[in-house]
Amino acid sequence: MHSPKEMVLQKARQMQDKNKRAQQRYRERQKEKEQDYKRQLDELSQKVEQLMREKASLERRTEVLEKVVSMKDQEIENAQGNAEEASQNFEMRSAIHAVNEIVYCGENPMTMEELRTVSLAQVEAFHKRMVTFLALQLTKPDVGEAGSPTSELVIKVINLVRTIKMLHTRLNYPVLRRMELAFGHLRVPPNDHPAWTKAVANAGITSEQRQMLLASHSCLLTRMDAIMRDRKAIVSAMTSALQQGDTPTIMDGDREGGSNTTGS
Repeated sequence: MHSPKEMVLQKARQMQDKNKRAQQRYRERQKEKEQDYKRQLDELSQKVEQLMREKASLERRTEVLEKVVSMKDQEIENAQGNAEEASQNFEMRSAIHAVNEIVYCGENPMTMEELRTVSLAQVEAFHKRMVTFLALQLTKPDVGEAGSPTSELVIKVINLVRTIKMLHTRLNYPVLRRMELAFGHLRVPPNDHPAWTKAVANAGITSEQRQMLLASHSCLLTRMDAIMRDRKAIVSAMTSALQQGDTPTIMDGDREGGSNTTGS
């Protein structure tokens, strides 16, 4: 038979053992939870890494596709531009050929193929012949009569020349723009250039005045560049307006001021 004291000690030991077991179970559960959290974290980290790799791969593929699409668009744009330029070249040669047929009275000195390469002397001869032809037409009595053969012929020549000028402007704009970009830096020589040094010495300007001149020149070039960029839209608008304009008519006063009509 245990004494009361021994029973109290025994209960205390039992309670202590029970607490130890409970604490051990708690620590084990915590350890299991930590291991589970660590496992989940590792899995999430692996998934994140995989997603990052997939994202990088998709970005690279997207970048490549964008470059391919851009190159394809540029190729299509170039092809369309070349086709449009070739078409406009053909239209301009056709218009010049038609004017030649008229002003040379059917004895056209140049074929369509020969019009691909025309010298400056040939252009001047063509222009003089056309002016002479128009001047002769303006001396005819029926030139001022609407619908008369002479009036219709002059109007046809004027419309053809207008078409030639319009197409020439369209075709020359890209060339002029490329020349502007390619040779614009040659307009102002560097400060150590002999021509610049000589010009500054002859002008007798100070360093401050020289800087002001350079700033003004730079501002002018910037404005000119903006004008060049806008010119294409202006030319397109003018072309549209010309195409929608009224057909020119020959008035009686034109015979008196033949030079003005010829200049048109």
